Amino acid sequence: MTADDEEWWSESEPPDPEDLLERVDRMAALLVQTGRAYGDDSWQRFEREYQRSVKNLDADLRRLGLRSPFVVWPSLASWHGSAKQHGSYAKRDAYVNERLSQVREQLRKRIDDRTAGDPEAQLHQLGDTADRAVREPAAVRQQLVRLERALGSDPGQAIGAAKNLVESTAKVVLDARGQEVPRSATLPALITAALQALDAHPANEERRPVRDIVSKAAAIANHVGELRNEAGDGHGPLAPPTGLELRHGRLAARVAVAWCAFVLETMEEQDRTEE
Repeated sequence: MTADDEEWWSESEPPDPEDLLERVDRMAALLVQTGRAYGDDSWQRFEREYQRSVKNLDADLRRLGLRSPFVVWPSLASWHGSAKQHGSYAKRDAYVNERLSQVREQLRKRIDDRTAGDPEAQLHQLGDTADRAVREPAAVRQQLVRLERALGSDPGQAIGAAKNLVESTAKVVLDARGQEVPRSATLPALITAALQALDAHPANEERRPVRDIVSKAAAIANHVGELRNEAGDGHGPLAPPTGLELRHGRLAARVAVAWCAFVLETMEEQDRTEE
């Protein structure tokens, strides 16, 4: 893990879409007020605040992979000078709100998506498990950092990072059990080898429900690798993949975390028993 990754993991938090939506609404209110302020200069009192706030808001929207609508209004003066061409006060207000409608909709979708679960919390929990289970968790930690960075903005990158998380975890398990890690091994081979190294392969499980769950978890983790090959960021595609939404990236993250948590917790429990 690089120093930048470590700093980001420990200190940086992704922008809160609810906070961003409130800030967008505050800037909208200033624009509406400015568009109606003819015959007085009251809007000028807010010019410095507006420019500073919009600059920070633009940066935070970019961190979520969203385009800022405020590039057309870098200052209140730029809007004040052109507002008249949009007609009546009501039409000016409508123009401002229309320009902001897309980013508001995108932020509301992020807020709704967040209520569907918290994969970021699962990533942090897995990082804690890796710290306890292995002496050198840096490789796992690095993939967790990259995965969390991509969850809110880039489903293809998130899928690629989820696949890499499974691969790194399998290699860490093999190394911890003193087994050679083949450089050219496929993801299915690494998953199988890691389970065998922990004596946790489904073939060794007598209870059918547990056997089926472990088997299917491994199979689904393999499918993350297949999805990465088809639509992730692992290869340069002829054309960008279509139909990928943020929820697909989160799904890949949850699947990867489930399998990785199982093998790391299995190794941790085995090591604790041997002590």
